[in-house]
Amino acid sequence: MIKRVAWSRLLPAILVALAGLCLLAGCSSQEEAQAQVRLQRPTVVPAKALTPAPTPRDRREVAILTLHIKASAEGKVEAVELVEGKIVRSYAPNVLGLRGPWTVELTGTDTIRFGTLNPLYVRVYGDEEKVPHTGLITREVTWKLVVPLYDGGRDLKVIRIKIYDQDGNPIFSTPVEREKWGGR
Repeated sequence: MIKRVAWSRLLPAILVALAGLCLLAGCSSQEEAQAQVRLQRPTVVPAKALTPAPTPRDRREVAILTLHIKASAEGKVEAVELVEGKIVRSYAPNVLGLRGPWTVELTGTDTIRFGTLNPLYVRVYGDEEKVPHTGLITREVTWKLVVPLYDGGRDLKVIRIKIYDQDGNPIFSTPVEREKWGGR
């Protein structure tokens, strides 16, 4: 017990002495530079200065669906409206094979499904660490869904996109209208 008390009193003095030795030895400038590198804040780049991702050399395309979704207070989808459908040449997010409460189904050469988050569900974070994070259901949301129309460089020849809710109920279906949406 006495040794612990002695160490707790001596430790700050020892640390100050070591810092002084480092200053005298000339190693502080290097350590200071390393500390500055570690403590630098990230550089903020304005959106106007960002460079878009390169356009693929091949004909890879993604569909971007803007959907307006209305739901009941319990979170049951009542209406889904396609506000805009667009096809662009771009690299797609790596979503094929992901799991999620909602399912997106692509019908084409093959039928491919991937999961996505429920856009009606919003996570709410409390101030207290011990309180579990909760969520709430919004009754109306506009959602942009990016859908890959290729897999590994291979065109999936998607002709229909369907969305199912967490209970497996179909809530949205649309044909892929390449001419209207700007595809090949």
